[in-house]
Amino acid sequence: MQTEMIMQRDLGGYKIRQNHKTQMFSANDLLLVANEARKAKGLAEKQLINYFSNDAYIELEKELLWEHPPELVRKTVRGHNSGTWVHPIVFIDLAMWLSPEFKVRVLKWVYDGLILARDESGDSFKEMMSVLTRHYASEVEIPITYKRISRVISDACEVYGGPDKWQTATENQLKLRDKIHQNIIFFAGEKPTLQECVTTAIRKTLERNQLN
Repeated sequence: MQTEMIMQRDLGGYKIRQNHKTQMFSANDLLLVANEARKAKGLAEKQLINYFSNDAYIELEKELLWEHPPELVRKTVRGHNSGTWVHPIVFIDLAMWLSPEFKVRVLKWVYDGLILARDESGDSFKEMMSVLTRHYASEVEIPITYKRISRVISDACEVYGGPDKWQTATENQLKLRDKIHQNIIFFAGEKPTLQECVTTAIRKTLERNQLN
């Protein structure tokens, strides 16, 4: 599943925006985090303009442009979600330029399983609703059932908020969501009612999750 959304990812208590579809990161968000750390150590703040004008970045950009269009390497966005957005490799290089201590921290953080977990849980939701429609046709009323089941599952995963609440979910919460979807699919047809199917699947998933 590839949809255009801006994820809010956590890096040491700070929110770093990432475009789910392009995987580009907000360079401005990283700059804020790094400069806070630099100020705490009595170091001078750094500016993006100095990074983008240095020879090392210019050479890196040339290499990336062999494989990617310019708008996926570096892009300036105005209005909503404004700022400078950069390719994940540029994001890592920027982190290293801002502060050497960010190198390992950001390398691990950028390529974690968050995007994969988000895609898998989104895809399994579609599959789950298809299966439930097939087994409980008389009870399934889209979009009423969609909203009700989605709310119950998000509560079980302790993800709260408005319609965009899954954008700020952690990797573990997304994986738990996917497991619940898979268990609902497993119990579909075995339970007499849709409510019993969903309730049993969530209970079983949470029990197994506590044991792991």
